[in-house]
Amino acid sequence: MEKALAKTGLAEYLLSIPGIGVVTAASFLGEVGDLTRYEDWRQIRKLAGYNLTINQSGDSKKGSTKISKRGHSELR
Repeated sequence: MEKALAKTGLAEYLLSIPGIGVVTAASFLGEVGDLTRYEDWRQIRKLAGYNLTINQSGDSKKGSTKISKRGHSELR
């Protein structure tokens, strides 16, 4: 995994984040793919299913805000 991660050229950036190891960084890149195809970090957040949704129906706005969880569960 270390050799494959080093080939991506992103190893030093991902491993500089506290708490991120080789396995976590490699798994992240495996799920997300090439990071250059994303224009904004919000696209990766959406891919993981971390969008906020409001639980409401009709005209009622008394719902609570929750995470949608529609996406790759391995990224979450």
